[in-house]
Amino acid sequence: MAKVSVIVPCYNVGKYIKNCLESLLNQQLKDLEIISVNDHSTDSTLSILKEYEKDYPHKIKTINLTTETGCSAARNRGLKEANGEFIGFVDGDDMVSLNMYIDFYYLAKQYNVSVVSGEIEQVNEEFKQLVTNVNQEKHLYCLSKNKHKLIFETPSCCHRLFKHELLKGIQFLNGKKYEDVAFTFPVLLKVDKQLKINENCYFYRTNSNGIMANTMKPNYQILDIIDDLKEIRRLLIEWQLFNNYKDTLNDIEVKFILATACYILNWPLKEQERKEILKLYFSICNYFNSTIFVNNNDYIKEIVQNLKGYIPDSLYSDDELILRQKLQKMCISK
Repeated sequence: MAKVSVIVPCYNVGKYIKNCLESLLNQQLKDLEIISVNDHSTDSTLSILKEYEKDYPHKIKTINLTTETGCSAARNRGLKEANGEFIGFVDGDDMVSLNMYIDFYYLAKQYNVSVVSGEIEQVNEEFKQLVTNVNQEKHLYCLSKNKHKLIFETPSCCHRLFKHELLKGIQFLNGKKYEDVAFTFPVLLKVDKQLKINENCYFYRTNSNGIMANTMKPNYQILDIIDDLKEIRRLLIEWQLFNNYKDTLNDIEVKFILATACYILNWPLKEQERKEILKLYFSICNYFNSTIFVNNNDYIKEIVQNLKGYIPDSLYSDDELILRQKLQKMCISK
């Protein structure tokens, strides 16, 4: 069993995958298993992965999916193959600091925690130079005793290390955007102990075709966030933890609902169209969580203030499915 298994979903990342794999092969932690999952790429990605697998047969395992399944399914396939004591995730166009996994692994062992996380740094496409901070003092803080602070946490799974046994029964939702939300937050709510390092360790490469770019234009898949939040509720109920963390979960739900509404504010629409879409969106959300605008969290109140003028006086009473169909038609017509 490896100390750490790192799952790398890859789709048309031929331009970047060498940098990603090199950042993993050069980790200070040597007992590391790399599982690369090629999601039916149409560029040079698969040939590069095969080349690295041939050169490092005891380090890299490549899985080739013959149809494009999406990031969630690729990660889930990697999870099935992983043998490590701990699990990490790295997207094929990103990189990690050379000391990330040695720090995370030994902190997890030293403090007996199930999740360790660091900070994400956004870099441009040409970013290549990585350094190691292995000898620097680490500034740690514990999230376990302050569950309410989870509202400030990014949902990304990529700057974290998870104990493998913790992930049993959990998968990424297939076919959904923002898939990390439904994976990461149930785990963070479930664990008794988790640590965070105040250090940039994961380098997220920004590009013009990513999820963030897709939120800047009318797209009815923004409703995926509601499905992701429903999955968190389902898991907490299944684990009999819903009542324990109901207030914290409510804050998380309202935060993401309102944050998605802020994306809609930036869509290139006429003002009346924007108001109509937001009214539909809030009506759909109201079926899921009716406390959107009455939350007492100061952070959420600030988001609500930014949406002032777009919040409807009353909400539709139609069936949720009908509302979703209406929003879909409006987005497609734009």
